[in-house]
Amino acid sequence: MPTPDAAQPSETEQAWPRILAFLDLGRPAQAAAETLRALSRDPEDASLWRVLSQIYTLLDEYPQALEAAQRSVGLAPDSSGAHLSLGTAIWNVRVRGKVFWSGAGQAAQTALAAINEALRLEPGSTEAMLTLANLHLLMGKPRLAQPLIMTALKAEPHHQIAQLYLAEAWLQQKKLVLAEQQLRKLLADDPNFAPALHLLSRVSLRRGRAEEAFTAALAVIRLEPADAGAQAHFKMLVQDYLPFPTSALRYVVLPHIIVIVPFMALGIWLRNLYRVRQLSPHTRTQIRRVRGSAVNWRSPFVLYLALCIVIFALVFALPHLPASIRPGANGAVGWLILALFFVGLLWLIVSGVRVVYRWLRSRR
Repeated sequence: MPTPDAAQPSETEQAWPRILAFLDLGRPAQAAAETLRALSRDPEDASLWRVLSQIYTLLDEYPQALEAAQRSVGLAPDSSGAHLSLGTAIWNVRVRGKVFWSGAGQAAQTALAAINEALRLEPGSTEAMLTLANLHLLMGKPRLAQPLIMTALKAEPHHQIAQLYLAEAWLQQKKLVLAEQQLRKLLADDPNFAPALHLLSRVSLRRGRAEEAFTAALAVIRLEPADAGAQAHFKMLVQDYLPFPTSALRYVVLPHIIVIVPFMALGIWLRNLYRVRQLSPHTRTQIRRVRGSAVNWRSPFVLYLALCIVIFALVFALPHLPASIRPGANGAVGWLILALFFVGLLWLIVSGVRVVYRWLRSRR
């Protein structure tokens, strides 16, 4: 029988099993609510603020995650985990989804500094090493990420995420054979590891093996039918391998280049026909299921392309017109070509102004 003065678990200690149970069950919203209740009783607990930051990250509520991480660092400045959460939160709020020349580059350095501080406080932290490596990979710097990944693998040779990041580093360095070997090794241990299947699909497509790429992407969809990310990844692969003919418009740098767009679009369409014939019937069916065929006929691209086609038809028809109306038709077509040039130039100016405006807004 316990004595009256026996130590009893505090309410905060009693909350931890419930928080972890909610997270294990995949219910981060309930975990966040439980953590907030515990913090209302003990607002000076740095560990609770750190786990709250991690939970908000799972919920994609990045500003709240940053605020919680800052509270954790303020309460425990010598905690490696607190600095790690802070670096991740800074990245998600100030860098994620933004271009580096818009000011995100400076924010990225702040995030890297926080994670480096976590490594300084705990040099052997595999989690900190892999988080820092992942940020380097996201910045397109695989040579900086690779030593961190190799160090983590020396400590934990079978670490799945470390092996995955190593394959991503090989891919970014265009060492496709090494990337595929690493992924095959990883999938031999866990054939249903979705991130490895996604990465394998990218590597296979880069190596010109489209059927294998689509097979790997479809395997993830079969594993997780309700995962919107898996569906989006498959659609991205389809777009990369079978781009729409209108994608030829991205090569238009100067207005007069528009005249060759119809021929480029025809070339893309013929190449797509050839590529589709190389795929299995099952893969073709899956591609037709996700491939959108709707065209926005009111878009500037389509209207401009239609005007170019009309002018082309008129130019080829001019020699066959009666001699009496040919001079007037020549003048009319000349004015149309001039109008097409100035419309294209205006279009490029407006697009440029819009890009500059968005960049200026992103710096506020």
